[in-house]
This record gives sequence, C-alpha cells and structure tokens, in this order.
Amino acid sequence: MRRTKAEAEQTREAVLAAAVDVFLERGVTRATLEQIASTAGVTRGAVYWHFRDKQEIFTALERRANMPNEEFGDRLTARLAGQPDLDPLRELADAIREGLQAFETHPERSRILTILWLRCEYSEDMLPAVTRQREADLALQKLFE
Repeated sequence: MRRTKAEAEQTREAVLAAAVDVFLERGVTRATLEQIASTAGVTRGAVYWHFRDKQEIFTALERRANMPNEEFGDRLTARLAGQPDLDPLRELADAIREGLQAFETHPERSRILTILWLRCEYSEDMLPAVTRQREADLALQKLFE
C-alpha cells in the first residue's frame, strides 16, 4: 500500500515519540528498534524506512531538542555582540531564564533532554552524540573566557 507524504510523516513522528518513551524506560543502549516499532505500532521495516539505525533516531531527537547549549550560546552571543554597555551577567541570567521557560512550553524537549543527560550511556556507538555534546560545551565555555 502506497502512503501519502502526510501518512509517512505521521509514521515518522510516531517512531520518534515511541523512541522517547522507550529510551526513557530502557536507556538508549538497551533499547531496540523492535521495541520502538512495537511501541509506535508500526513494523520494524517502517522504522528502517525513516531511520537507518538507532543512532539516527537518537540524532533526530537530539536535533528536535534544538541542542540547548548551542541555542543558548548563540542567543547570548547575539545579545552581547557589539554592545559593550550591556551587563554580561544580566544577559546571562536572562538567557538562562528563557531557557528554563522553554521547558515549560515544550514538555517534549524536557523529556528528550532527560534522555540526553540521564539515559544515554556512553558507549562506542554513542560516540558521535558525545562528541557533539562536548563541542557544544566547549563553544559555551569560550563565551566566558
């Protein structure tokens, strides 16, 4: 049966939502594509149609969370750029407050960040994600040097 673009997108979203649930419950390393497919109510083939592997699902979720460190750093840099009269500590406090408010308005982001920070085991297959997180942390540190 041929699916429309809208149906395909709906399936992709169901897979991502299921991945959040499974990753939160089991951790990223112990989660399987079969469990994600079952939770989403789709076949494993449907999962593979949209994602090459578990790492690609994880990366999609990571992007969906908008990589808060990068977003935070970009926002703070933009505020301070070319405005020497601004108080950096006040701008930092405002940026942190905005970031925390985003958790209230986007509960899915909070769940994804819980996975990134607490349910992502550091194994070899997670190396790309760990590397991206480390790079984001270093970029944020440079703002305060």
